[in-house]
Amino acid sequence: MIPGTVTMIGFYQMVYKLHLTNNLLMLILPSIAAPATVFFMRQYLYPTLSMEIVQAARIDGAGEFRIFNGIVLPIMKLAIATQAIFSFVSSWNNLFTPLVLLTDRSKYTMPIMVSLLNGDIYKTEYGSVYLGLTITVLLLIIVYLLLSKYIIAGVALGGVKS
Repeated sequence: MIPGTVTMIGFYQMVYKLHLTNNLLMLILPSIAAPATVFFMRQYLYPTLSMEIVQAARIDGAGEFRIFNGIVLPIMKLAIATQAIFSFVSSWNNLFTPLVLLTDRSKYTMPIMVSLLNGDIYKTEYGSVYLGLTITVLLLIIVYLLLSKYIIAGVALGGVKS
């Protein structure tokens, strides 16, 4: 419930103590393990997964790993695809966290690069800014198109009445 900008000082101190201040991994991991992602997955799984199915699999001799991979994961494809889109878009559009954590210019993200294209107060090359924004949005559209088939399949599966 607390915005990331409020907790950025503590997050930076933790990342600095782990010697990961100039590492792209620290831009990916926090978005995967975000509390909102965990809450969404739990809320999706609670009414969808029947415990009778899990208990029947245990009686049949399946281990926990087999139950998760064979039963739970296929049920959660829709939720995983939805959260993948949300996490990717929020991480891709994040400007503040990479600006704080990254110092190497070769590791800058696209929002930082586009913000650097603004130039000075007297002159801005709008052609390069618009090209950077187009490239940024194009990758978001590609990721959505790749993951939308899972969302459509999940909605169609939920709409079937038996």
